[in-house]
Amino acid sequence: MFGDFVVVDNVADAFAEQILEAYDQRPDDVFALALCGGSQARACYERLAQVSEGVIDWLSVNIYWGDERCVPADDPDSNQLLGRQALLERVGEPTPCTR
Repeated sequence: MFGDFVVVDNVADAFAEQILEAYDQRPDDVFALALCGGSQARACYERLAQVSEGVIDWLSVNIYWGDERCVPADDPDSNQLLGRQALLERVGEPTPCTR
C-alpha cells in the first residue's frame, strides 16, 4: 500500500541511485528535491554530489528545505547549511548533461 521496504548495504549509494533514476524519469524539464538534515542525510547528499556531475542539470532542480529549524541559515543546526555544504556547494557551476 505504501511501497516496498528495502534493506540496502549503503544508504548513500542507494539514495543517489534513486535520485538519479527519478531525475531521468521526471515528466518535464523541472525536478523537485526536498532536503532535510542529519548525519545520514549529509552522507547521502555528498554521494549525490559525487555521482551527479554531467548527469543532473542543477539549474533545472528546485530545492525545498524540509524540517527546517528556526535558526539562522549559518547556524550549525541549520538543515539549509547542511544541504548547502554537503550538496549544493559541491555541485558548483552547472554543466551540460551528458545523459
